[in-house]
Amino acid sequence: MMLFSYFCEILTSSLLFSLEPGLSPLPRASSLRKTVQHEHNAGKCGECGDSWNQTRPRDNENGGLFGRGIIVRNYTAGQWIDIHVQLTAVHLGHFEIRLCPLSSSTELEEEACFEQNILQFANGLTKYPVTDEEMQEYFLQAKLPQEIKCDHCVVQWHYLTGNSWGLCPNGTEQIGCGEQETFRGCADVAIL
Repeated sequence: MMLFSYFCEILTSSLLFSLEPGLSPLPRASSLRKTVQHEHNAGKCGECGDSWNQTRPRDNENGGLFGRGIIVRNYTAGQWIDIHVQLTAVHLGHFEIRLCPLSSSTELEEEACFEQNILQFANGLTKYPVTDEEMQEYFLQAKLPQEIKCDHCVVQWHYLTGNSWGLCPNGTEQIGCGEQETFRGCADVAIL
């Protein structure tokens, strides 16, 4: 299995599933490649890293094959949480950590929910830039919202790369413009 990058501090549903005896790991626990995302799915990516064109619930979503709703961390509202991301191939761009509270065991994660709750990193930004071209691990902290408490929330790691050449909004071309690959992973947590 070759992963270019993954979210590993909070165990994602696909990685948790791969730890069960007798089960094989998910071949791509966080990415489906730029070709699938842009040529087959019009640039869209499933909320938890699955192919957009999968029937919902997609494999890594709540109720999907790997999305079993197993709470892997308990947090307190307003807490700073540890974020550990490992890049085995660097594609520049930026990370975001997002949060979506679910109200039932059958509710699906929605992009709009994640976009309402983008967490702030310790450096004050909501987009953590990946500027170093060397493979590395990132040990970061992000702050949970004070006003959100949930028995079941989903933390989404969202990595929008910036290493492909493309057309910029101003009509020029350069690395980081145009279609870029997205990596995602989701983990089930509780916030008390």
